[in-house]
Amino acid sequence: MELKRQQKKSLIVLIVFWILVGVTSSMIYDLEWFVQKVVLFNGWLKADLTKESVNISGIESFSFKKIGINSIDQFYKILTSNQNQTDHTFKIVNQYYNNNIDSAFKIEGILFAAAGLAASFISGPLLVFAITKKKKYKIFILPLLLAFSLVMFVVMPVISTLSLLIFIFTPLFALLYSYRTALDPWATSIARRTNVKIAFVRNFYAVGASLGSFGLTQMLFRLNSYKSTISWSTAYPYYLVGVFILILAIFLAIFMPDNAFQELHVNQDQVSEKKFKEVNQTIEKNKQFTLKDIVKNKNFIVGIVVFLILIGGVQAFNSIWINTVENLTSSQKQVNAPDQLGYQKMFSLGPQLLLTFLILKIISKISLKKFLILAAFLASISFLSIGIVAYVVKPDQVIINSLIGGIGGGITGTLSVALGYEFISRVTTPNTRPATFVVFNSITYGFGGIIFVLINSFLSRVAFFGIDGTQGLWVWIICSISMLVAMLILIFMFKEPEFITREIDDHTFNEKHQKTKKGKIK
Repeated sequence: MELKRQQKKSLIVLIVFWILVGVTSSMIYDLEWFVQKVVLFNGWLKADLTKESVNISGIESFSFKKIGINSIDQFYKILTSNQNQTDHTFKIVNQYYNNNIDSAFKIEGILFAAAGLAASFISGPLLVFAITKKKKYKIFILPLLLAFSLVMFVVMPVISTLSLLIFIFTPLFALLYSYRTALDPWATSIARRTNVKIAFVRNFYAVGASLGSFGLTQMLFRLNSYKSTISWSTAYPYYLVGVFILILAIFLAIFMPDNAFQELHVNQDQVSEKKFKEVNQTIEKNKQFTLKDIVKNKNFIVGIVVFLILIGGVQAFNSIWINTVENLTSSQKQVNAPDQLGYQKMFSLGPQLLLTFLILKIISKISLKKFLILAAFLASISFLSIGIVAYVVKPDQVIINSLIGGIGGGITGTLSVALGYEFISRVTTPNTRPATFVVFNSITYGFGGIIFVLINSFLSRVAFFGIDGTQGLWVWIICSISMLVAMLILIFMFKEPEFITREIDDHTFNEKHQKTKKGKIK
């Protein structure tokens, strides 16, 4: 049967699609470490090495030349040495590093979050509006991907100062990363049309994210990128990301169908009378329903609030984790931290794949509300466990933190994101799905993500919460409490969402549900 063949083809295409999206997205966001350490911190250090006087809080003004430090390599040798903690030169170097790496983290975290927020609220909605009007994806998305790849090769290697990051990188990222907003409704529409479970295939994003993150961070680690400043010869992380963005563009151009807006066509002699009626009702509702009808629904609003908390915490996880790893590795003089970021992603892969299999088996058999309550509870436990292990237990081996962070992040991210997509696919029609995804992604990924990033940035400025106090435990506690708040909202305010439309599903061409015509199974 034709639709059965389409289902198998669609399944393969969407799995590869999400793996490639995972690879590119994780690489883009793992560039945070590169921007923080190489562009910002090492850029400031390079400038300060030539100054006659450098001023930082907690220590008298000094000159690097006068204490015998003339290069970035010399700076890191002293920082990572086993010198006496009371040595004057070591104290200066250590204080300089702690002050400026913290500032670099706050700045790059806010820049990435602000760019992502702009992509979600401004350029993303404009892009999806254009796609909805023209009923075409490729004509808008492919040029953005090609431009993004070009920026990685040509523009990013010369972005060497904070002002250039603010005025060139941030607006370019906000504009070009909008392609990501349109990929969700595109893939979801294809999945719903061909009876592929979106909650299942969406989790192959985790496979791509793990591979992409591990590959990029291992390259940064092995090549000792932390000692570099940005230049054409050291910008290889940008080149690698540019190559994979180009591969994604080629894949979309060749394999992704651009017919997600076409009406469903099912012949009456192929299905049961009940199913044929359901499909026709879907077509009619698809014509009548608008975005306004969806967003004014009270249960939809409650769901958005829940996912703002769940996915917002997940979205900010990467920035918070970078800060945690940087603090831990710095305190142990392991200042080359990107390998731990990659390990965290790889450790998350096992739980993600296990949960993906679980979701495939039970997503259509269990109440979405009950599944969400379980997800919120596990997310709360995960955030709290990461904070306690990292800042209270303080294992001697940093990789243990990456193991706990990987398991916790894998559980939290997989359940929150997969169930979010399942929620949206249930409460939308084919024509309203792109616009609804814009609302959903803007509020959850954009607004929710930056809320947690700003909370982390604020707490790290306060001595009681920051390095001088609990060294970051409080941000994990707040994330954990937020997940419990989401769980309470689900229990007392959220209702099980019903499908607005019944598109192609498991029973459409199930022979037990088909009627016989002329002695044949139709």
